[in-house]
Amino acid sequence: MENAGVFLLLVTRAAPVLLSLLLLYVGYNLLLHPLSRYPGPFAAKLTNAYGTYFAIQKRLHLTTHQNFQKYGKHDETPDHMSLHPRATKGDSYRALRTDFKSTNILTTIDREQHSLKRKMILKVASDRSTREFESIMSSQVDRFHEQLLKSCNAGNYVNMTEQCSRLALDVVAHMAFGFPLETLAKGENRFVLECLDFITWLGNACMQLPALSPLAVLFLRIGHGNYLRAEQMIKTMIQTRQAGGNASLHDLYSAFSSSRSVAPAMASSFFYLSRNRSCYEALANEIRSTFTSASEIVSGPRLAGCKYLRACIDETLRITNPTTTLPWRVEELGEKDEDKPFIIDGHVIPRGTEVAVNLYSLFHNEEYFDDSFSYKPERWLEPEEGQTESEEQKRARQTMRKAFAPFWLGDRSCAGKTVAYLEMTLVLARTIFFFDFETAPGKAGLLGGGEAGRTDGRGRPDEFQLHDALTALTDGPNLIFHKRGDFWKSLRSAD
Repeated sequence: MENAGVFLLLVTRAAPVLLSLLLLYVGYNLLLHPLSRYPGPFAAKLTNAYGTYFAIQKRLHLTTHQNFQKYGKHDETPDHMSLHPRATKGDSYRALRTDFKSTNILTTIDREQHSLKRKMILKVASDRSTREFESIMSSQVDRFHEQLLKSCNAGNYVNMTEQCSRLALDVVAHMAFGFPLETLAKGENRFVLECLDFITWLGNACMQLPALSPLAVLFLRIGHGNYLRAEQMIKTMIQTRQAGGNASLHDLYSAFSSSRSVAPAMASSFFYLSRNRSCYEALANEIRSTFTSASEIVSGPRLAGCKYLRACIDETLRITNPTTTLPWRVEELGEKDEDKPFIIDGHVIPRGTEVAVNLYSLFHNEEYFDDSFSYKPERWLEPEEGQTESEEQKRARQTMRKAFAPFWLGDRSCAGKTVAYLEMTLVLARTIFFFDFETAPGKAGLLGGGEAGRTDGRGRPDEFQLHDALTALTDGPNLIFHKRGDFWKSLRSAD
């Protein structure tokens, strides 16, 4: 009883102090904070946990877009502002580490270290190097099509997110480590995909509130059974790679994370092509009139000349950009910049503020992309010979292209862009050469789209739904494939 009385006395005396501190904190953030003049949600003005809350729900990209519609071009939380980025990475990137010592190109904040890592990556992600390991990628794409052929023979529909995720992971495992994960053909290593989804989801939540990072790392190691299995698998792959010596296969940065970017974009392409018949037919006509056999579909002038194919890929990357998170940046000060204000879009930003732009919101901005929620590959096609364009149309096209940066810009852009484009190009071109496809009948065919009537940003049935986990997580579409003539016979037996 005596201890209880002492505790009650302490609480009684501490309560007014704690309440006063809370009121001071709230009052400062609402009235005196340097970012308080910018509009935004009330809760976001009080804590950075606002972003974490929606990141945990895998809908931060949707909330950010809705906030821009409601509050305008600026959306702020304490020490964070969502707008157009500049300069270097902020401390939020430290939250992406699974330990507190190692770094990779994604988590490196120091510009010189990042530049060194990037130069190493560019050596193997260049156009020339990409062509050298195209045969490795092609062999995995063939395995992908063998699985589609099996579905034709069995009469089953295919979940394209599952197949594209397995393909992307198998490609990376072969190119980066020379290790056959074989997730397309076998099931024993597919737990790696589940683990990667969990890691990126947890990392995205911690990026919004880095103070959670130590707890998240502990939770990851203790609370997710597949993490230790995946960690051991990666160690085995690294040992296999090292055993190959200097002549072994190319190393690619953040290998597994990069696979999680390509997969949703490929799945999205199948979603929109299966639901936009005119686009499907235009692409099929281009590919099937350009090539007479699948062996001809390799990088080179003929494939590069497939303008509609590239337009479909660019439109997919716009409408379904695989990077759904807010990539926080903070201004890097040089000796000449110390006395200069940090200005973005005409606004002076306080030093130390982390700023970001959300690509989902940017690529659905009607000022840059007309009818932004509609899949229109034609928007990327240049006028044909003899066609004329007004000056207004030219300016609109130039503005659209300037706003389109699916792999970011500058020294922080994705060094694996060439690899990603090649993989998507080979997969789409060869798939539509080998097969015809359509959405599955009934309820199964609805997978991947939004639900009519919802008001939380997921109410568009014809929009491929993204679930924010640093990179996008998706599900579907379910498609039925049909063999096209005898062209499929060039594939290895799928029996």
